[in-house]
Amino acid sequence: MSARCSLALFLSLRDLVARAQATTNVSGIPGPLHDPEMLQFYNGTTTRATAAAIATCKTYPAGQTIPWSVVARDWFIGGGRKEDCAAALIVASGETSCTAEGCVSVQSGIWQVTSPDQPAPSGCPDGSFNPCCTVDYVRNHMNTPTSYQVSCMGEFNDGNGWPGAPSNPKATKPPSNPIELDKVVGPTVPKDHSGAGLGGTQSNWIGPFCHQGGTTCESNDSYCHSHSQTTVSGDNWGGGSEWKGVGGKQIFPWPYYYYARFVESLGDGKGMTEMMHCDTTTGLCGAIPSQQLSDCQQPTSGEAPKDQQCFNRITELAIKLASQICEKEGNFKVGADVLIP
Repeated sequence: MSARCSLALFLSLRDLVARAQATTNVSGIPGPLHDPEMLQFYNGTTTRATAAAIATCKTYPAGQTIPWSVVARDWFIGGGRKEDCAAALIVASGETSCTAEGCVSVQSGIWQVTSPDQPAPSGCPDGSFNPCCTVDYVRNHMNTPTSYQVSCMGEFNDGNGWPGAPSNPKATKPPSNPIELDKVVGPTVPKDHSGAGLGGTQSNWIGPFCHQGGTTCESNDSYCHSHSQTTVSGDNWGGGSEWKGVGGKQIFPWPYYYYARFVESLGDGKGMTEMMHCDTTTGLCGAIPSQQLSDCQQPTSGEAPKDQQCFNRITELAIKLASQICEKEGNFKVGADVLIP
């Protein structure tokens, strides 16, 4: 791929990030509330990977390193949307141990689908050590088709009880009424989660990956009522829930925990990634010594960060580095406003 094409792809994603920041004042890769095509993709079934496609992917036993190039490629093959590859790499870095070489293969997979809820539609048997199969399980967490599960973009409805029950011969209402996604899974992290919303600036999304999800309800279930998931217990992707600002050990709350972990993973092993200092074990990240810019100040729970520009530096570098890996493996061509395979 030419450097010109690679730059255009990164600028396209960066433009999407900038537009979301302008409307919501949050940092990072926007989710489906700002990208209708993302919602359509993950709520569809025709975009899921087949068993035959997943069977072409290599299995990595526990403890082996999965190269970043394989993580990116298998995201595509396993049914992930190509435009969301950068988000997938960033989230993987916070769910297992990763270095510049790649990520360690672990039980429940590099995206840590610890409660898969439903079998993978493809029928693939190994959601832990075959990354393509893991993606199929990941998609169940993004859109779970059955009632009483926690999902990011699943089917959200408000049941009408007996008046809408399918078993009621005198039903006067439909079984349920649909609820818009943003009424159940919002753009920012709620106050009962780590970070407490950071003054309304804490994004609830890293692309299609959500922190706080919502309870799903099938449209024909008249007694199910979709609602937002509450507290840190049961988060869909929970990195940052054990933030040091609330007594834990993780460097930042969601989503900055993931962006910092990714930046660190692509570094030299001595705390530097390109021009940025990032060492999550010491709790310091975001400095650019050559420009005399300091590491990010720890935010106060419930308040907007005092140095948001520092957190923006971390997210932008993470997105740039992840995009470079994805572009190399995805064999992209540039479309007008979207990335076309």
